[in-house]
Amino acid sequence: MEDSLEVFPEPEPRPDGSYHIHFFAHGLRHFPPSSMERAKELRPGERLLLMRDFQNGHDPRAIMLRTAGQSPGDVYPVGFCPRYLLDDLLALLERNPGQATVEVKRTNLPPAPVQFRLLCSLTMHWPEGFRPFSGPDYQPISEYADEPISSMSIA
Repeated sequence: MEDSLEVFPEPEPRPDGSYHIHFFAHGLRHFPPSSMERAKELRPGERLLLMRDFQNGHDPRAIMLRTAGQSPGDVYPVGFCPRYLLDDLLALLERNPGQATVEVKRTNLPPAPVQFRLLCSLTMHWPEGFRPFSGPDYQPISEYADEPISSMSIA
């Protein structure tokens, strides 16, 4: 099993009052080959839809990405929203049902690793009082988390 580290920015409200973030779709390797092939064909600007995956054995809060049915039969799962976004997305979707826009920004073909194949962007309304990444997973793990490095004493 390989370890991976993903760095991502904390979203800030855009001037138009929207929440906007880029992310790589996760979990494409768990889908059938037809989904992998369809993911290779995705083009920048193509819309993707969000689907709750309540019966997901690893995370019943999972949000799946699927093609938007550009033609009859064009309904393929192509990944999941990253787990680190779920708290924010579920809170935003509860306040703004059906208002999320997900678009393909870029596809990276093999030999790019599967976890970096599909770059997406998500945009939706930023409600008043919303604070991103404010759940328990994003709390400091050190008493020194808010101090500048130069002010810490090293024993």
